[in-house]
Amino acid sequence: MISSDWHCFFIKIFYAFTFTKFEPAGPVIEVQVSDAHPRRRARSRAVATVVRSVLRAERRSRASVSVVFIDSRRCRALNRRYLAHDWVTDVISFPLAPEPVIEGEVYVNLD
Repeated sequence: MISSDWHCFFIKIFYAFTFTKFEPAGPVIEVQVSDAHPRRRARSRAVATVVRSVLRAERRSRASVSVVFIDSRRCRALNRRYLAHDWVTDVISFPLAPEPVIEGEVYVNLD
């Protein structure tokens, strides 16, 4: 049987780990690149390198960016669904978190 002192200690540790948000100590820039275009492919590593370079040039040390390459049909559908306009654009971006952390999705039309 565990003494009540030890029991309280374990409960405190459990709550500390359960409700504490752990974040990396240093700068973190995450870039995910996806090809959703039916025919064309982008150079994922090159795109990720450029995105990281731009973020560093803007002095952003914490960011999570997703770049998705799409076609005109999907671009128009995204514009219609989320931005309430029915036309094709070159780029659509959606911020997912407020400043100072950069978190978002960028859709790039390759057509």
